[in-house]
Amino acid sequence: LTSSHPSMELPESECIVHEFPKEFFNTPNRWEELFTIVVEDREFKAHTELLKARVPFFNGLLSSNMVEAALGRTHLHDMDAATLSSLLDYVYTGTLTVTETNVQNLLMGAVFLQIESVKDECAIFMGRRIRIDSVIDLLKISSQIADEKMKKTVIRFIDVKLEEFRRYLSDSQLSGVDRRGARDNTETRFSTHPQRRAGVRSPRSMDAQES
Repeated sequence: LTSSHPSMELPESECIVHEFPKEFFNTPNRWEELFTIVVEDREFKAHTELLKARVPFFNGLLSSNMVEAALGRTHLHDMDAATLSSLLDYVYTGTLTVTETNVQNLLMGAVFLQIESVKDECAIFMGRRIRIDSVIDLLKISSQIADEKMKKTVIRFIDVKLEEFRRYLSDSQLSGVDRRGARDNTETRFSTHPQRRAGVRSPRSMDAQES
């Protein structure tokens, strides 16, 4: 992961392309059985063997004795229909369009389905587009999905933009509760960071000293 340089103009969307083995499509009997996935009252049908081959979550589900495997259908409650549709397109075609609007949902969907290639590309996409106003959200996401690379990228960004980040936390657009929560979150991340021990202080510690 690398954070974007201020002068760089990045496209609003990027296309992920992954080359899946083509041998799968040359085996006719793999196209016989369909599995139904229900999300937000919408039904999606996909080939069982393809799901098992390319989506670790479904490989575990469909290779087990769970009732969903016997019924040939399952309900997913941890993602929206648009996200599942995009991820299923990726499973079939190896291509996926990532935008600033859908990247977070795609990331969380990929984490849930254990599609590492999509997870990694979404994390890179977000890491290149870090902004002051997205730092706190990205820290929370990196902790939620246990992505140390993303977390380190965000912390490096804060190192470089520390004064600007401090001003952002003090901005009147944030409520007092939000500022306190943001500062607590940031100080926790910095407490074990090498530059903190070398004398770089978190915004909260600087405020305390000034007061």
